[in-house]
Amino acid sequence: MDIDSNKKQSRRRDENYTDGEESKRKENIKSTSTSDFSERTWKEDFTLIVENKKLYVSKAFLALSSPVFDRMFQSDFKEKNQTEMELPDKKVSDMQDFLRCIYPSIMADISDQNVFSVLPLAVEYQVSWLKSKCEAFLMSKLNDEISTDYLKNMLKHAADYNMKDVLAKCTTEISKKPVKDVDCFLKTESLPLKIISTIQDNMLRRLEQSEKDNARLEAINRYLVSGIKTEQQLDLQKYRGWTGKSIEFTLPVEDLGRYSFPRPKRFELFDADANYVVKNTGSPNANSLRLEISLDASATKNVRITVLGQFVIKNLTQKNENYTSAFKMIFYQGRSEQSINLQNTSVLFNVTEGYIYNDAMSVEIHLLLEKESLK
Repeated sequence: MDIDSNKKQSRRRDENYTDGEESKRKENIKSTSTSDFSERTWKEDFTLIVENKKLYVSKAFLALSSPVFDRMFQSDFKEKNQTEMELPDKKVSDMQDFLRCIYPSIMADISDQNVFSVLPLAVEYQVSWLKSKCEAFLMSKLNDEISTDYLKNMLKHAADYNMKDVLAKCTTEISKKPVKDVDCFLKTESLPLKIISTIQDNMLRRLEQSEKDNARLEAINRYLVSGIKTEQQLDLQKYRGWTGKSIEFTLPVEDLGRYSFPRPKRFELFDADANYVVKNTGSPNANSLRLEISLDASATKNVRITVLGQFVIKNLTQKNENYTSAFKMIFYQGRSEQSINLQNTSVLFNVTEGYIYNDAMSVEIHLLLEKESLK
């Protein structure tokens, strides 16, 4: 056997060993990640008692992770010689979430499910890197799709735990929410006067800008209407009582695979929760896009909502015009989900046509909306 063959066999053994070790490590992490700290091994020499439940932990590891625990276990504190400690003001589930995030064998990720339970404990026990991790996660959640309730919860935590960047972004985003929601929130929640003033100032600026935009649009509308025939003006007048909504987003091509299941995205419609999603429902030989819009069932109670829309995919070259497809949807009680098949969409998937840039499409959905009472 030559030297090259020996090297190849040795490399193959190393790769198999590495793969096996990595697989074993992942299995260990997976089995440990669901740990509730209710079982003691030789590694655990200390017990935290939370809501009458015992959590078995390593005193040395707690001291290394937290300056607060480190001070507790020093000679000047009674906890030094104790083997257990009761935490009367804590919830067992919160403490388990916290321990899962700091234990090296687990290192659970911060998520929607644990961020608001882990953050207070990270601050209390001075685990600075975990607080920063929570802060980074919350910053990543701040976008136009965030729900009002989630944003309120985030704002309270940002104020309570001195997260300046999150707080500044929260005050900006919450001022974009419906006035009645913000007004209700400010009346029911106890917030520092400075934060309340900032939110109100942001809302005032937004309303002033909205008035300017409305005046500008009204002037443009009158200019355009004055130049068309009377019968066409009448057609425009019937939409004066309607409201409008525009949505802009980037649509990754990978989400449009025939076997992919893109997650619906949230928006607000008449102060109610709504969702939209774009799917590829085509055959193996032809791509075909479908737009689905769903409303919260309560939004259609005793009303009928008519939606006239334009679905637009921008063309980023001079070769073709933007793709547009008009549609109409009607929502009423018992019919809160609607879908429409968009026409002639196969051309969009041809990269040379200019609708795909950086593996994504730039999409706009423009809606005209009318709500009619059925009482």
